[in-house]
Amino acid sequence: MNYQTPSLRRALAADYAIGLMPLAARRRFEQLLLEDAALRVELAQWQESLASLTDTLPEQPVPDRVWKGITARIEPQVLHVPQKRPFWNWLRATAAIATLVIAVTLSRHCESRRTPTTCKSNRWHWRRSQRSKAWNCGRFRPTANRFPSG
Repeated sequence: MNYQTPSLRRALAADYAIGLMPLAARRRFEQLLLEDAALRVELAQWQESLASLTDTLPEQPVPDRVWKGITARIEPQVLHVPQKRPFWNWLRATAAIATLVIAVTLSRHCESRRTPTTCKSNRWHWRRSQRSKAWNCGRFRPTANRFPSG
């Protein structure tokens, strides 16, 4: 590698001053510093220009709102649980009970209409009446328009 190139020397001096060089490259650069005075001058310029970044800054007080925001983020948060609404719970329970009552009533009503009756021959016969749409006792009589076209 040609260490006499000005751009390479500037880049190496900057990397060394900042501390970005790997260990092997840093040792090689320190050997170059022992032999080359111009490279030492380049390094000194970088260290002087970067030294202003290491100066201590005056202390400034932190506003209370900032500290409150920090502590709010660090401390465990309490989950916001909405209040229970007894009206809605009552309404849900009432709707469930009403649905159950309606289902039981309808099932009993349908069962009473489907209860088979005995015919004169004491046999159970099921036939669906075309007019009442209920189950009646009787013999099955096929009709011509049993399957209406449509």
